[in-house]
Amino acid sequence: MSPMEPTKVGKCILKYLRIGPRKARLVCNTIIRKPANEALFSLKYMNKKAARFVYQGLKSAIANATVLKLDPA
Repeated sequence: MSPMEPTKVGKCILKYLRIGPRKARLVCNTIIRKPANEALFSLKYMNKKAARFVYQGLKSAIANATVLKLDPA
């Protein structure tokens, strides 16, 4: 793959959540740069409302990555 070729990524956009972006960002920043399985584990036992939404979004992004035949880790 050449450096100019865009890389494929599996992503998920969560819309219409009843939670503030600052509170959701607090949870998202804790799982940045973690492997997917470790991030799911930490989100499952985190005591924040936003963790449930981020958990669902991460599971959806992993499913999208497997459909696109990308590495879900």
